[in-house]
Amino acid sequence: MNGIIRMLCILVTCEMVVATAVITRWSLSPHSGPGLQPPRPDLAFLDSVTAQEIRDRQKQVTSDRADDWRSLAEIYVLYGFFNEASICCRRAAALDPEAFWTYLWWGTALSRLGITSESTEKFLAGIPYAEDSLADVSWYCIGLNLLREENPHDAENAFRTSPGYAPADYELAKLLVRSDRVFEAVPILNRLIEDHPETEKYYQLRARSARLLGNWDLSADFEDQADRATQVLSSDELTGFLEEQIGRHGLDVLIHDSRELLRSRSVAAAAARLGNVLSVEWRHDAADLLVHAELELDHPDQALRILNKTLVRSGPTPQRLVALGEVHHRQGNHDRARDLWIRASHLRLHQPAHERLSEYYERNGNEQEASRHQAFALLAAGIAAERTDHLHSAAEMLEQAVAINPLLSHGWFHLGECHRLLNESGPAEQAYRRCLMIEPYHGRARRSLDRVIASH
Repeated sequence: MNGIIRMLCILVTCEMVVATAVITRWSLSPHSGPGLQPPRPDLAFLDSVTAQEIRDRQKQVTSDRADDWRSLAEIYVLYGFFNEASICCRRAAALDPEAFWTYLWWGTALSRLGITSESTEKFLAGIPYAEDSLADVSWYCIGLNLLREENPHDAENAFRTSPGYAPADYELAKLLVRSDRVFEAVPILNRLIEDHPETEKYYQLRARSARLLGNWDLSADFEDQADRATQVLSSDELTGFLEEQIGRHGLDVLIHDSRELLRSRSVAAAAARLGNVLSVEWRHDAADLLVHAELELDHPDQALRILNKTLVRSGPTPQRLVALGEVHHRQGNHDRARDLWIRASHLRLHQPAHERLSEYYERNGNEQEASRHQAFALLAAGIAAERTDHLHSAAEMLEQAVAINPLLSHGWFHLGECHRLLNESGPAEQAYRRCLMIEPYHGRARRSLDRVIASH
């Protein structure tokens, strides 16, 4: 009797396994009808706007179209639901096996799960369907997978498959530098810098390659250019791409739109939209923008309410302390405003803080303190202009700063930097020497002075 029961249990189990396989195969068939349910991860940690956007996409896939499954997979990847994204891509590929973006999102999801070999298979599967230069993206991602697998030889071959694609060229140059083939890396880096003169990490790697070749002066020149580069990219372009795509969804869209409204002087509309954002979820970037909008609208009480919450939740920054001082100033608490601006200036050399302090002391008849803070404000503005490669403007502001306060050692140093970068060696040397007279152990001024003297 027990044997019969055991046999029946085995038969039932086998029937369930077969039935499950049949149902699974049916669900993945492109000929199955509508009503197939997507994977539904827990959305509790997301804000309600983003969560609703995901739910809307989940509803769309019930019509069982490849584009809808792929769209759901995309947003799942962006918010970290990689297993669910892989399931959606599998269904999209079954419905439309010749769609490049399905394989790209699928490979990305698997890569993020650490399943690099299967990820590479998906990237390869999409290459025949890539338009224009999109195949370069797949080869670049394949190269990243191979690096994670500690296979630099095949990674190098993958990156070489996409010549002219900057992310792949950069990774190839890094591999060449690390494997003592610096001479091969140099022309690649020179081309990257020529095509993308605003990108910091290309200058940094070029500086390192020059240093490895023993050319210290050239290395220092490229480090100078890296300091003034305006574009700081992510460690890898795939991560940067995903971060950029997140900005197209949820609350990030509302915050972006609010910035555009502020730029167009539609301040009231921006304030309303930012208020909606904060009613959904606390975002410090939205709160900072709303403070700015409320001050523009001359609503200091509303700005104060938001600032108090922001300081508790996100902590003080020079920008927030300056705004809080502005609120107190408009409410007639001028000494309290001064104290907050002083605190902001102690956190960092902050141009708005010093400008407010200069105005405060000038109103109160303290010309000495007003001039001192005016010099610091000009110093901050000059350094900012120098770092964005506006060297002539920077030099003008720095000259004004040291004219007001001749003992401003950092002013002399950065003035020397501007003159040196403009190939004005005489004024540069004078500025560095003035800096060292005030601060003899200013190491950067000493090194820069030595470079100027050597260039003579």
